[in-house]
Amino acid sequence: MTTVNPLSMPEWEKTFGQLYRKAIAAGVMSVMSAHIALPAFVRALDPDAGAEAYRPASLSRVLNEDLLRRELGFNGLIVSDATPMAGMGDWGPRDEVLPEVIIAGCDVILFTDDANGDLMRLVKAVADGRLSQERVDEAVTRVLALKAALGLHKADRAEPNLDTARNVVATPENLALAQQVTARVPTLVKDVKNLLPLSPARHRRVLVYSGGVILPFVPHPLPISLPERLEKEGFEVTVYAPGMEVSPKNFDLVLYLFAEETVLTRSRIFLDWTRLTGSVFGAMSRLWHDVPTLMISFGYPYYLYDAPRVPAYVNAYGSSEAMQAAVLEAIMGRAPFAGTSPVDPFVGSEQGKY
Repeated sequence: MTTVNPLSMPEWEKTFGQLYRKAIAAGVMSVMSAHIALPAFVRALDPDAGAEAYRPASLSRVLNEDLLRRELGFNGLIVSDATPMAGMGDWGPRDEVLPEVIIAGCDVILFTDDANGDLMRLVKAVADGRLSQERVDEAVTRVLALKAALGLHKADRAEPNLDTARNVVATPENLALAQQVTARVPTLVKDVKNLLPLSPARHRRVLVYSGGVILPFVPHPLPISLPERLEKEGFEVTVYAPGMEVSPKNFDLVLYLFAEETVLTRSRIFLDWTRLTGSVFGAMSRLWHDVPTLMISFGYPYYLYDAPRVPAYVNAYGSSEAMQAAVLEAIMGRAPFAGTSPVDPFVGSEQGKY
């Protein structure tokens, strides 16, 4: 569905506004106008906007022209978000909303399942007056201007060289900066029993529950690498499989490792205890009363809603290898937990804090 940014404009200016203004000042050449509404800005111009306050930016002349171009001063190419997505489809049939992408100020339509059909939709919109020829010419001019700025029209231009590009990006300085940024992310939400830092001397035998890394465009969960990283540190790691007999006396530490990012067709992520453990009886078991336990999320930050009494909990917000390495450094005590929660990980529940 269409995403809604709930911030007031003063809040938006302190956060997203700063990012856009700095990127534009730095010369960014293209901005994606996403399927995201910003009701505060629309209502500031029209308090009686009603449903129009929730129109996605990809279909909103107010957000593209009044906010992005006039208020933020962006004069480059505006690209729509992926047009087959429900965030746009929520607003009407494709015959109607596809031309609105250009009418509303986007210069490029991103993705199509039927290029000829979409072209005919634009032609029809010009013919019936919804889409002006001037708006089409403006969009084409911006596309050509971007190509010219990049030298794409020059016959003697050098072909892109991926190896050269990697060498330019992956400099020692850039890699060090990336590592510094990643190290600032892991966030210790709670550790009520002072479990951390971990040590092979105290927590040698580790039982891991994990559903793997779940990504939007990957059909099956991918392996999570933190267990292997722990083995290299000297831990003995057992990854739980459904049906496995678990005796608390056989383990010194239990790890729940989740790495779920938003999957486009899922309306809610939650901790499915039955699926995780393989049975309804496993779903009712809470091992942290008998074995020190740590829950780590490399994605969705709200698992305390489903496990409020877990004694130690870490959020890391992403499942990349660099992020898993950063979390390892933090839980081993070799790096501080430098992250601060940008959201309420307790989901409004005081119980989750204890």
